[in-house]
Amino acid sequence: IGLIKTQVPDMKEKLVKEELGNYKTQVKELEKNKPDEPVDLEILKEVEKLQKDKQLVKKRIDLMYFDGVVGERNVLATYFAALDSRLLEEPMAVKNSGHWGAGKSHTLDRVRSIYPEETYIFITSGSPKSLYHLEKGMKYKTLIVAEAFQFQAGNKKDSEIAYVVRTLISEKCIRYLVTEKDEDGKLKSIEKVLEGPTAFITTTIVDTVEKQFEDRLHTVHPDESPEQTNRIIKMIAKKKSRSGYSLNKKTVLTWKTFHRSLEPVKVNTPFADDIADFLTDKKKNTIPARRAVSKIFSVVESIACVYQFQREKDDQGNILAIMADYHMALQIVEESFKENLGQQSKKAEDRLVFVEEKGLVQLNDMVNAWGVSKPAVSTWVRNQVKEGTLEWCDDTGNIVDDERDLKRLKSSGKAFVIANDSYKPTLVTGLPTAYELTNEPAWKEDGALYKLYDLQLKGYGNGKKPAVKKAEKVPVKEEPAADIEKEDNEHDEHDD
Repeated sequence: IGLIKTQVPDMKEKLVKEELGNYKTQVKELEKNKPDEPVDLEILKEVEKLQKDKQLVKKRIDLMYFDGVVGERNVLATYFAALDSRLLEEPMAVKNSGHWGAGKSHTLDRVRSIYPEETYIFITSGSPKSLYHLEKGMKYKTLIVAEAFQFQAGNKKDSEIAYVVRTLISEKCIRYLVTEKDEDGKLKSIEKVLEGPTAFITTTIVDTVEKQFEDRLHTVHPDESPEQTNRIIKMIAKKKSRSGYSLNKKTVLTWKTFHRSLEPVKVNTPFADDIADFLTDKKKNTIPARRAVSKIFSVVESIACVYQFQREKDDQGNILAIMADYHMALQIVEESFKENLGQQSKKAEDRLVFVEEKGLVQLNDMVNAWGVSKPAVSTWVRNQVKEGTLEWCDDTGNIVDDERDLKRLKSSGKAFVIANDSYKPTLVTGLPTAYELTNEPAWKEDGALYKLYDLQLKGYGNGKKPAVKKAEKVPVKEEPAADIEKEDNEHDEHDD
């Protein structure tokens, strides 16, 4: 510092220290954000293959099986879309809502393991004003919050952080005035600016969060079936016995390098008007449809973004989305779109059907049938009673409205739940298929394009490995490389 002052006599010592401190911070950031290891030509060749791969999105989902994730393909696809959407003007916001211990965090951890650390910020909690002081900023990044308790309805203590995140998602920027001392010790107002756009992901055990926040979220749910529990137990055992699969450093570095190669883009969706015409033709849509439709296009744009090396551009430099992008996006958002418009989730619908078919049902009946805890079932029933889809009754089917009578029936073990016909899922408008938009036979379920871009989110991945060549199946010490999941032309063969 003394030497610097001899060269620049008019420079104050305090300012010299501040400049050195800023320089140290920059060096630390460069060290932290540099690639895990030098990227060699072999890695770059693998990245180039991924950039040209038509089944890139499916391949990335398949890869997660080799990292210990069984099933959950729709959740994986949604996480990937959200992380890629950080590069868009309108990024996605995602909530994975389900029972504790259902694997929500594990799935998210495995997904972010193949993204560079500089592309996201992961926090478990935060004070109301903590985000204002993030030195890294949030532009073109994903904010990942481990548990959404800060965003629950009625949580007054942390309502400001919910407001900040909600504003960052909607307005793409937040501004905050703070009072600080300048170099002369005088107080002055400093404007803290946190720029977006910023994608958002969180997990939670509650069905819904703060109402205004909930309206902005894509909601997905983990598979809580007993069958999925058995598959997870088997996968844990494979990991512990070292007979399963795992991703090696080369594979992880290849995918991180690929994700680093993606750049911020603007997307032109030429068929957007066709989707709008389908949704509005002789149909009356409610207010929630406004944001729900925006969410559809966010996923389409996210997929077009990850395929940016394969897509053409319009005369203004925007990436041109194609029908394949919509076909893949539709598979991801179909259920969440209906849920946003008032339809129950598939899990909730299956449960309502169970209650309706059984007639009179007790909580223990549901616990045994669904393989979840009694508190979780009790919470779900309470919410459905509030919505009017279920009602409490006695063992003869007489509806019980009085709280004291209900408490007495519960204590005596004679409280039952009965379904009514107030819920009408058929009233909810669904999205058009690629075939309905184009009338091209190739987009029918048995068509070539349908199969080529089928992410197999339903009825696939239930404990079976993605189809790979026999010679490429390797033990845990020699994990599959980035391009190991070769697509088998026979889509109906997924055996080990």
